Amino acid sequence: MSTIDFEGYKNSQPVSGNPVTHQPLVVLINSGSASASEILSGALRDNGRAKLVGQKSFGKGLVQAINKLKDGSGINVTIAQYLTPNDTNINKVGIVPDYKVELKDE
Repeated sequence: MSTIDFEGYKNSQPVSGNPVTHQPLVVLINSGSASASEILSGALRDNGRAKLVGQKSFGKGLVQAINKLKDGSGINVTIAQYLTPNDTNINKVGIVPDYKVELKDE
């Protein structure tokens, strides 16, 4: 995965080591899948390691830093956006699964 800041600087985080398994992998996602789970599922798919099943994910792909203020309060500041290994920006878009499965009330 990569991050890209608002000045356009891209920082990639390559993977090192070997996969734990080479068995087929399926990841379930839905609108409750956000942030780290979206980055992981997107990375697994982009690298050909998994198929995604379910519904579109939430779409939270921002990197935020908490800055403490003198009065003890704090403020979250967005400092970058996450990108999947294929440079897909998921923020406010989410990830569409390979196989859509709609849940029904019953």
